[in-house]
Amino acid sequence: MTRRGLLLGAVAGTAGLAISAPGVVLPDVADALGVGDEATAWVLAAFVLGSGVAMTLGGRALDLLGSRAVMLAGAAATVLGTALIVVSPELLGVSIGRFVQGAGSGWLCVTAFNAVSYVPLDDRARVGGILTAVSFTCIAISPLVGAVLEALAGWRAALSCGMLTLAPLPALLRGLPPERRAPGALDLRGAAIATVAAIMVAAVLQAPATATPALVAAGLAVGAAGGIVMLAAHLRRRPDGFLPLAVLRNRELMELSFAAATVQAGYTGLTFAAPMLLDRETGWTALQTGVALAPCALVAATSAHLAGLLGPRIGAAQVFAGCCAVSAAGVLIAGAGGGVPVLVIAGSVLAIAPYAGVQAVMLGKVSTLVAPQDIGAATGTFTYVFITGGAVGAAAAGGLSSVLGLEAAVAALVVLPLSGLAVVLRVRAREARAVPA
Repeated sequence: MTRRGLLLGAVAGTAGLAISAPGVVLPDVADALGVGDEATAWVLAAFVLGSGVAMTLGGRALDLLGSRAVMLAGAAATVLGTALIVVSPELLGVSIGRFVQGAGSGWLCVTAFNAVSYVPLDDRARVGGILTAVSFTCIAISPLVGAVLEALAGWRAALSCGMLTLAPLPALLRGLPPERRAPGALDLRGAAIATVAAIMVAAVLQAPATATPALVAAGLAVGAAGGIVMLAAHLRRRPDGFLPLAVLRNRELMELSFAAATVQAGYTGLTFAAPMLLDRETGWTALQTGVALAPCALVAATSAHLAGLLGPRIGAAQVFAGCCAVSAAGVLIAGAGGGVPVLVIAGSVLAIAPYAGVQAVMLGKVSTLVAPQDIGAATGTFTYVFITGGAVGAAAAGGLSSVLGLEAAVAALVVLPLSGLAVVLRVRAREARAVPA
């Protein structure tokens, strides 16, 4: 069982690693493609959006098609997205490749999480613990991995690190059931509407950084609003589709998902901004930056384990309140520190701790909030909200930095985890009122 946990952790971890490993090479991407530093936030945002949509859709696909089919689709998308990254001469092509690559990583990651359910019940907790530890360790060392790949083969290699996910697949595929498990069809239309709406929201946030004409930005804003309206209408027509209404109406699930998304936004915003701040203030190479951010690995693994232990004991809302507060402190320290390297690094360390913590707690909490038949859909919905928060964080950091400057843009991100904290405090107050005197 230890081997199975290590394999699943390697798949989930390397899929997550590809989210933030490119952060340390964004200055090189900007120089090579002739774009502003702020515009490269799309390199992160596109991947996060692709991953979030794929993981949400993948939860239902696992029921309909089986684990093996979803994992093979993820592998194919990873290869296709990487090929686009390698050959594209412009940021648009690279971003599209990152979106496709993110979709592949999302499918692989959700399959790895789901595979824990095939482990005998007595061994499930141990396998899940190993998966979580390996996964978050991989994610945390991603800046160092990206820097090493850049030093060996250039920035495109760092953007292609999702290919590492393919290494453990042959051994893992042999243990996955290939059969279809449930009747029904995928809600591809709902997924498409949700994807377009999320991309347009990100594009509006990025409009200042990409020098988007005011008329075009206004059109994007109208399109984003229209996409949200279309999604709401689709949910009424298809209440059991991409984002099931029964799940969306679960107040506590959606409040905790929103709070988790704000923490993810703070982390991803710093993933974009921290390497640029360090590059500007120190002139460090990507490898030096990766080494400087390496302490995040220990913090991520430790915080995920600690949060997983505390969640059942003191309650998810209490853990989330602490995570939102720590995330706010991290982005504020990094943004208000005047670019001082030790403060940027300290802020990054603080930002990754709650990112690991909320995900570890929520994966265990979801099953207690909804009916058994809705657990898969609820997990997928949480994932979509959580990951979309990351795309918003990266896009907001990039868009605001062209208006406010990089440090002020990072500091402004504090509004996001603070809004998550406000929501969680409402959850805690409601729980306190529900306890009999």
